[in-house]
Amino acid sequence: MTGTTTKVFDPKHAAANGYTEADWDEVSDNPEWTAENIANARPFAEALPELQASIQRGQGPAPDEKPR
Repeated sequence: MTGTTTKVFDPKHAAANGYTEADWDEVSDNPEWTAENIANARPFAEALPELQASIQRGQGPAPDEKPR
């Protein structure tokens, strides 16, 4: 895709955010999305409806109509 830049490991940012250079290296090989990838993407709830439902169920009880 146009207009993208390659990010480099920043040790100060890593230290402040709790990850190491090994962590960075492990996930940094993700390719940029192509126009075709974007065109074929589906919303989370459509792609994984069971997971979406389980997440919504796990959000706790509904709020009271009248707060205490």
